[in-house]
Amino acid sequence: VSGEDIVAIRNTDERAEMLKTEIKNFPTALANDPDKGKNLGGKLNFVSQHCANGCGRSFVADVVNARPVRGGATLVDAQRLTPEVQTCLDWWPALLEHQLCDATTPGEPRQRFLAFPDGYWDQESESGGVGYLLLGPTGHTHAGAMVPDHIKAELLHGGLRQRNTQAELLAIWCLLLTAGHQLRGQTVYIADDSTATIGNMLRQSAKSEDSRTIVGNIWLLAALLNVYIEVHHIPGCLNPGDPFSR
Repeated sequence: VSGEDIVAIRNTDERAEMLKTEIKNFPTALANDPDKGKNLGGKLNFVSQHCANGCGRSFVADVVNARPVRGGATLVDAQRLTPEVQTCLDWWPALLEHQLCDATTPGEPRQRFLAFPDGYWDQESESGGVGYLLLGPTGHTHAGAMVPDHIKAELLHGGLRQRNTQAELLAIWCLLLTAGHQLRGQTVYIADDSTATIGNMLRQSAKSEDSRTIVGNIWLLAALLNVYIEVHHIPGCLNPGDPFSR
């Protein structure tokens, strides 16, 4: 797609309508063919390449791994999907209907920002915080906050001993939520000291369902703000964002 002031890549309307039909019929198709998840997931992964920042990739993995429910007493049971798969399929019709495209405006170079997010979580004391330092062309911004009670409840469920990756991802999400007015339409280089967080951001997905949800929200928000993100690793001792999460 091109015009006088913009250049963008988007999927055709025909492809979008075809995929919306497949998504609508997916529960029945999966009940009849266990490999339908891989088939539909492959198509959605291809389409996600044309979403801004590839934001749709976070909503593909659960579809690829979808399996029909076995042992159901009725046809309705056999067509039931897990909550994780249903969440993905709930997002995709919207992503196909209102495509978030990678767009470039000629003659308007993006400003560059450097962000140092940090998050920590202590499972024993049931406490943690998130924060960041943001450097920009005209100065710097910083923010930090303790993890609120409703997020604490989420981090405590499931019996996991380690939640630092989710805390680090929450810090990136908070960066976009609180500094979005500065970052809209710009480029932000994110420097993080967590290799797991870096891996999740680069893959735009994660093995953990909780991490995958946060990663999906990060990339969706970046697409809505038209923020271009690059992620880089730095040693923890060099991360100036640490004090703002404490």
